[in-house]
Amino acid sequence: MVCNFNTNCTTDECSDDVTDINTCDCNDKNIILTESGLLPKNFTDFYICSTHFNQLLKRNSDLRRRKVCQLPTLICAHPPVASHSVVGVKKPKPSRNITITDVEKIQKCYGLTLPIGTPACTSCLIKISKQSTEIEAESLDQGKCEDDQIQQCTKLNTDDETYLMETDQLDVLTEKENICDNLIEISASEYTVTSEESGSQNYLSQSQQSVRSYERCSYLTSLNDFLSSVRLQEFSEKERKTWRSYTFKTRNTYKERFDEIMKLIIEILFPNDVDEVIDDIKCPKQLNEENRTSHTEYKDIVTSYRKAESWQQGRQVLSVLASRMSFKDLLSLLPEVTSHRYYAALSHSKKIGPALPIPEKKLHRQKLDPERLDAFLDFITSSHVVRDLPFGEKKLKFSDGTVHNLPNVVRCMGSADIIQQYKAYSQENEISLLGDSTMFKILAQCGAKVRKSLEGLDYFVAEGGRAFITFQDVLDKLLTYDAISPDDHKSFQALFLQSKQYLRTDYKIHISKGREVADHCMLYALSDEKDEAFTEQCSHNHQMVCESCEQLKETIAALQKIFVTSSVDGKEDEMNDLNFRVQQATKSIFSLKKHIIRCKNQDLAKTQLFETMPSDEVLLVCDWAMKFLPRKFREDQCDWFGKRGIPWHISIAFCRKDDGSIGSLGFVHLFATQISQDSQVTASII
Repeated sequence: MVCNFNTNCTTDECSDDVTDINTCDCNDKNIILTESGLLPKNFTDFYICSTHFNQLLKRNSDLRRRKVCQLPTLICAHPPVASHSVVGVKKPKPSRNITITDVEKIQKCYGLTLPIGTPACTSCLIKISKQSTEIEAESLDQGKCEDDQIQQCTKLNTDDETYLMETDQLDVLTEKENICDNLIEISASEYTVTSEESGSQNYLSQSQQSVRSYERCSYLTSLNDFLSSVRLQEFSEKERKTWRSYTFKTRNTYKERFDEIMKLIIEILFPNDVDEVIDDIKCPKQLNEENRTSHTEYKDIVTSYRKAESWQQGRQVLSVLASRMSFKDLLSLLPEVTSHRYYAALSHSKKIGPALPIPEKKLHRQKLDPERLDAFLDFITSSHVVRDLPFGEKKLKFSDGTVHNLPNVVRCMGSADIIQQYKAYSQENEISLLGDSTMFKILAQCGAKVRKSLEGLDYFVAEGGRAFITFQDVLDKLLTYDAISPDDHKSFQALFLQSKQYLRTDYKIHISKGREVADHCMLYALSDEKDEAFTEQCSHNHQMVCESCEQLKETIAALQKIFVTSSVDGKEDEMNDLNFRVQQATKSIFSLKKHIIRCKNQDLAKTQLFETMPSDEVLLVCDWAMKFLPRKFREDQCDWFGKRGIPWHISIAFCRKDDGSIGSLGFVHLFATQISQDSQVTASII
């Protein structure tokens, strides 16, 4: 199959999916044919590809949105649109878009085929209508002249002329009867097509539906032509919904129009017996086989409905009658039933079954989504949010009565920072969030304390925290020396605060092995260029930068530049001292970043060992703890000075149990005297 529309579009390249034009929707088919200069009709072996199909529809859609009349100069009743750029000349605004009927009129009058939907003004439409009427009148006059010539050539007497007049009248009546019969056949065909579509729409293919849609459009055009000839309102060409989906008022409007059309047809066919025919149609004397059942058989059902204690019971009983008869027939048995109750009972019989009760549904209320809850709990219990304390434990009681001992934990940040960090983490990993209030309540119920001081921590974290305090002190001094303005002082404070919060929270999450940011890539940061054994090449390029990391660097550089560019009279020594403090604080901050990367790498290695460790291996974690300082009650000053601590070594052994969980066992070694904490002593202890 080859596309036949490759010469009518701007794109000559056709796509592979080619379909028959007759299988398309009726409206789309008419648009495509008229856009190509063809009148709508059934073509055989006429194909179109999806590329030209979409391009022609797009071109027609653009044409419909034009705000000026688009009819050509040969047809339009006003000067061309191009000449309307003259000042004082109004542009002809379109009143509507032309339809398929207008396209046929233009083709008949001028021999041109315009696309359906072309905007046209009122004057042009009036001109087309007048031209079409004149052409039809000329064709009628030609027909009358031919009839007169035939009558003049034939010599008839008076009786024959009377006979011919009667014959002409009979022919006129016969022609009217044929028109009405065709209209009835069209209406019956339309209703048959509609019923077939609604009953077997699941089994018809798309091509068959397109053919039926095209037939429906042609039938509707013939019906509208008839209604226009008898001066009745025409039906629109838009697709209609199912009959039951319309409101009661809309259905009554359609019924009135149907009654008016049917009455006109009866007047044409049976002008003297209109009322009798209408009565026979509305009240047929013979019923169908399925409606011949006597109403006396439903007497018990009617009694049960009227004795029902509730509407639910009444609906069950009424569903039996609603499934067997129409609403009009039901009113003869139960005049008090409303249309709402009838259709409710009919819906009950279709969905549940006649006379069957509604099944009870057990509703289990679930306050939280388990998947979203587990994702949040995994995040707040991860190593970069909480830390285990070396002392104390808590008891956790489960719903089955079992009690588990858990070590005390401390959070590295506050609840608001945890939630903000979790939102960023969820956005990167496409995890659905819980509500803010729900997350705050979960954090309040989880037994963990917030770390408020830096005592007892490693010196990298302690020095990093002191570095930001140093920056604050230096800024205050510079403001006192008038080296910076109050606005610069305020902006520096805000930038350093953001950098401090970033290092505490988000920086740990951004670190991984596959980052394209150099500050976030662990492979790049932990590789030693001098030793190949500790170097690993990245499989990606570091072409991206982190806004927060660059902000910290630029802020420190801007602060250091102040000491180079500004000079304070009589404060040279103080400025040099401040510059030295800034340099030391800068080293502490970058040391903190390195420490965070090393901790993240160690945590990943430990996690990987726990996941892959077999049952016959043991993981040992050894370290020297803080020394014990001896104490006594009411200690004298002489005992307090020169005090030496007791060294002790802690070893934790991890192994995998039979049930797959990880078990641990601790070993503590205390030394009575001072001992060197070197590798030889540590190896001897192990």
